[in-house]
Amino acid sequence: MPVLATIAVALIGLLTPVAALGPGDFHRDGYVPHPVSATATPYSDAPPLPARETGTVDADGVRMFRTGDGQLHDHPVAQAQYGLSLLNSYRLTSNPWFLERALRQAQRLADRRVESRGAWFFPYDFDFNLNTNPDDTLHNPWYSGMAEGQALSLFSRLSTATGDPVWRTAADSVFASLMLSPSGSEPWVSMVDSDGYLWLEEYPRTPETSSEHVYNGLMFALFGVWDYWQLTASNDAAALFDGAATTVVHYFPAIRNAGWASNYSLRGLTSHARYHGVHIRQLLFLNALTDSPVFARLSEILNADYPDAAQRGTVQFAAGKHTAFQFDSSGRVTTRKTVRFLRATSAPAMHRTRVLLHGSYWYQISSGALANYWVTEVPRIRSMRGVVGRINYLVERAVTLSGGTAAHASAYAWINGSACVLISDGTSAGRWVALSSGTTLE
Repeated sequence: MPVLATIAVALIGLLTPVAALGPGDFHRDGYVPHPVSATATPYSDAPPLPARETGTVDADGVRMFRTGDGQLHDHPVAQAQYGLSLLNSYRLTSNPWFLERALRQAQRLADRRVESRGAWFFPYDFDFNLNTNPDDTLHNPWYSGMAEGQALSLFSRLSTATGDPVWRTAADSVFASLMLSPSGSEPWVSMVDSDGYLWLEEYPRTPETSSEHVYNGLMFALFGVWDYWQLTASNDAAALFDGAATTVVHYFPAIRNAGWASNYSLRGLTSHARYHGVHIRQLLFLNALTDSPVFARLSEILNADYPDAAQRGTVQFAAGKHTAFQFDSSGRVTTRKTVRFLRATSAPAMHRTRVLLHGSYWYQISSGALANYWVTEVPRIRSMRGVVGRINYLVERAVTLSGGTAAHASAYAWINGSACVLISDGTSAGRWVALSSGTTLE
């Protein structure tokens, strides 16, 4: 396989974008893209991959997707994501093997492109049933705003990493796809809904009013717009970034389920625990990319609503009576058990999370008198030792300490059942301070 960084510009082709969406076509609340350090950019928060093929790849080392019938297919999102992981590994190690493999992913995307109205689109060549409903099947070929956004991130970063103009041309051509309005006969991925909000649509449908409005897909596409803005300082990219970020904030109340995992999309309003965690992380990145604390606040809200259940630790029990429960899959109590401890004691727990139909946070005890029972978290009565449910900010949060002192925080967590922040400067630097003590986040 040839060295892809030397591909001629003529292979990619020069396209003239057709901008059908203008800045005045959708709501914009003034979110401005900001430059950030490499460690605060999306896809740059993981350790390097092993310097060998991982996952399902073809003979060229390109990431593939196996459908239910056993056939291998090109998958634009999988290839773009793998390329971004490889490129991050190259940044961390300077090993040229990672860059060469990242270029292979990018070239496959470029080779399979469909050109329409001066823009590049990346086809999926297999049917996909979105919601286990035959009426929701996306038929080959179909296109995705998430694929466009992640390919845009990959091409933009390759342009910077290699200095090869072929990838700038590719990025220009992909960005053009995000500026096109829906079409009944041509590929499209961007739309403005009936309330005037911009969607970079992961699963576009015609008519566009039947599209899914996937929250994580919108943010992944938005990251691509930021990467393109970082590369080009494009006014159109800044406007599109503002519009999509405005949509993220506007529809947060519809996506959120207070006290439970957030919804995957607007169309189905179905909670999804795995994507809930993705939303938390994406909002932290948007906090950095916009330099706006509103996205950090949204991330904190989701983290409080439904913390990651995979939190192991030791639960401290105060002396006295404690009642524990077992539940069925619908959240109904099947068994209860009451114990009395004459002195403070502790027990290991395998989970700290919410339980369906029940408020508060719950610990699932893994051994001892309450093994396999759940107990509620109550500060100073039952709480997990140490730092629990920590999220690290990618850019520091402004904090006002009790008494009015200004400071900054680098992380947020629960300690002894109370929400706390880790102060990073001033006389309290390095200390966790409870928000209930008069400390407030800006």
